[in-house]
Amino acid sequence: MEHIHTRIDNPLELRKDILEAAIEATEMIRANDRILELDKDRQIFKKEIAGMMTDLRASVTKLEKSLPPLPTEFVKGKAASEETTSFSQTSASSDQEKLENDLEQIRTRLARLRS
Repeated sequence: MEHIHTRIDNPLELRKDILEAAIEATEMIRANDRILELDKDRQIFKKEIAGMMTDLRASVTKLEKSLPPLPTEFVKGKAASEETTSFSQTSASSDQEKLENDLEQIRTRLARLRS
C-alpha cells in the first residue's frame, strides 16, 4: 500500500471541525443510551403498577365481599336519600347558627373585658 501525501488548506480548522463532530456524536450516543435506559425503567415501572393494580382490584373485591349487605331502607333509592339530604341540611344550618351564637357571646365577653 502506497502512502499518498496531499496538502490540506487550513488543517487546524479541519481538525477542529472533526473534533467537534466527534464530540457531538459522542453526546448523541450518550443521550440515546439515557433514553434507552429511561425506556427500560418506564417498562419496569409500568409492569409494577399493573401488578399493584391487580392486587388492588383483588383487595377491593375481597373488601366488597366481606362487607355486610345494605339494609333494605338504603336500597330503596330516592326516598331514603331525600330524607337523609333534608336531615343533613337542617343539621348543618342549626350547627351554623349555634356557631354564630357562640361567636357573638365571645365577642360580647371580649368587649366587656376591654371596657
